[in-house]
Parts: sequence; C-alpha cells; structure tokens
Amino acid sequence: TLHVRKMKLWESSHIFDHSWFNVTAACWRKYPNPFNPSISSIDVLDRRVTPEGTLITRRLICTDFRLPDWLRKIVGETKSYVCEESEVNPVTQVHAMRSRNVTLNQVLNIEESLEYKADPKDATKTHMSQEARITVGLRFSDYLEAQVAKSISANAAKGREAMEFVINKIETEVRELAEGFIGSPQTACSLISTPQAACEPDSDKAAL
Repeated sequence: TLHVRKMKLWESSHIFDHSWFNVTAACWRKYPNPFNPSISSIDVLDRRVTPEGTLITRRLICTDFRLPDWLRKIVGETKSYVCEESEVNPVTQVHAMRSRNVTLNQVLNIEESLEYKADPKDATKTHMSQEARITVGLRFSDYLEAQVAKSISANAAKGREAMEFVINKIETEVRELAEGFIGSPQTACSLISTPQAACEPDSDKAAL
C-alpha cells in the first residue's frame, strides 16, 4: 500500500557572470559534459515558435540513474526518463524550464523548475532560480525524500559547473571566430550573442 507524504520542497539560486544570451546558448549545448555523465540521450519531441517569438521545446531526456542497490531491488529500474518543457523569450530575456520524471512516477514524483533571467541593471549577469518538488509514495518516504533532495542539490552544483564549462567553451569559440574577422572582436561576438543564436539549438536530436 502506498503511503503518500506531503511533498518536500527544495530551492536554490545562483548568479552567472555571463550574459543571458550566452547562458541560454549554453543550456542547449550543456550535454555531453564531464560533470553530468549520467545523461545518455536527448530527443526533441516538439518544437515551435509562437507569433510573439517565444521558442517552445519539449524534450525527452534519458539518464542512467545510479540507484542504491537496496532501492534498485525494490523498483527494478536503472534508467530514468524525464520530460522537459522549455520556453525561451528573447524579448523579455527569460528562459524557463519545467521537468518531471516519467519513470517510477507512481512511487517517486519529482517536478523541477529552472529559470534564467537577465539582470535588468547589468547585461553581463544572469540570475538563475531552481526549485524541486519531491513526493514519495512509500512508507519510508522521509528517508527517500531526504536522499533525493541531497542528490538534487549535488547535481545542481555539478550543473552549475557544467554551465560554466560550456559557457567558457562558447566564449573561446567567439574569440577564435573574432581572430578570423577583420575588425574588432565585438563584430564576431555580435554574431553569437543574439536572440536568434540563443533560441536555436545545435540539433533537434542528440544521442549522447
């Protein structure tokens, strides 16, 4: 018999010392990276642009979730699928993502939201806010909720490292591109840091 507990809430925030356009571009190129090796594949299920210019994307993400041996014996799963929906608005400079697990959702339900917003006073900074709601449908839910929250916190820290890794990679590409242009490096940077560049992922499907 399932014993449903009140959900556990986890929250975090961070400020990136990078422009919103570069941070948003890094979101699409985040995987693969050496900090999150568990992501094995990403498939784009749907993508469209609204009349207002907002890019809406729905993706299915597969992770090799490393469960403890005792828990794996109970649930019998090693891979986890997550459905992610995102909205990128280049006018308001807000990139919002929502995700929920598809695998084991009758036992463990995790709903995450992540938002990147441009700093209204400093174009070189981007504010990130992250939230997770955890609901466990097992009798030892207190322990599981705490373990899941601990795992989310650790993964969030790795995720920020991954973002810095990818952003630095993008900025290196910009510098290398700038060297091939006649004129100032800002000319090349303007080609990368545009709403169009931030809203266009490299590919529609990636097997990682």
